[in-house]
Amino acid sequence: MQKQTKPIIERTPSSTHEVHPHPVINRVLQNRGIASMADMEYSLSQLIEPFSMANMKQACIVLERHLRKGSRFVIIGDFDCDGATSTSIAVAGLRMMGAKDVHFLIPDRVIHGYGLTPPIVSLAAELEPDIIVTVDNGIASLDGAAAVKKLERPCDLLITQRHAPSLTRISRVAHSRARA
Repeated sequence: MQKQTKPIIERTPSSTHEVHPHPVINRVLQNRGIASMADMEYSLSQLIEPFSMANMKQACIVLERHLRKGSRFVIIGDFDCDGATSTSIAVAGLRMMGAKDVHFLIPDRVIHGYGLTPPIVSLAAELEPDIIVTVDNGIASLDGAAAVKKLERPCDLLITQRHAPSLTRISRVAHSRARA
């Protein structure tokens, strides 16, 4: 089998100003639209106010209720970098808040498809969750949300994602339109 190569498509740099002294790093940063090292500042002070996110208060109420009850949580993440990171943060965060029964699933794109799909909901149902929390997915998953609603064992669904919501029939969606 012969190895195939992909062409490198460069963006027009947002600036000719040197961002980094190393020429390769400088080129990568410029091609990603970074105009200065200040664009790379991601301190806690840069985070958006959590309660500026839609439905955050309701989401917190649902989470608190499940934490106090000692519910079984199933986190449904994603297989890319931000999905894996948000899954691990969600699991660790829930455990730090006292949750004892926290599980997670990362869908296999070939088997389950992308995001909150009926096949991943079926797999989650085997864990008998009291609440399913999506991280970095689920906002456009009408079929998956409907599958959760149809589960034999009642289960709450909390969808967290930074993209704009399209699930108007789901009551607990926390989202942010933060930069990608």
